[in-house]
Amino acid sequence: MKLVIFIGHFKTGSSSIQSFLSSNFLRLLQAGILYPSVESQGAAWNMRAMMRGRDESTAGKSLNIIEPHNALALRLKNEEDGHGMPSYYPHPPSGFQMLELLENQISELAPNAVVLCSEVFSLFGLTENAPASNGLQGASPIMT
Repeated sequence: MKLVIFIGHFKTGSSSIQSFLSSNFLRLLQAGILYPSVESQGAAWNMRAMMRGRDESTAGKSLNIIEPHNALALRLKNEEDGHGMPSYYPHPPSGFQMLELLENQISELAPNAVVLCSEVFSLFGLTENAPASNGLQGASPIMT
């Protein structure tokens, strides 16, 4: 199995990529590519596509559906440094639960490739003790 991690950075088209991946979940899965969910709302949306046998646009849907790996990255970051979770990802599971859901999807669906896509991954390592080198020193990029 291949693991593709798109880290990108903010304002580099990550949201467009995430929108494409989430809107084409079933077609990608049928091609052996998993764009996994990390919590129940996204998992339910993906099951819906599988039950109906077709994809639907995710435009206007919850960020839990469109950008699930942002929630994963934010939760892991929150558990590392306590910055908090933004309100647009309400009631996320713990990082352990999110990673367990990823593992279960990979185990049960046996994809050839898994795609994780989040510009928030670029914040890993950015802490009060290790500030960004891009002029954001002392800045708190994650809102509570």
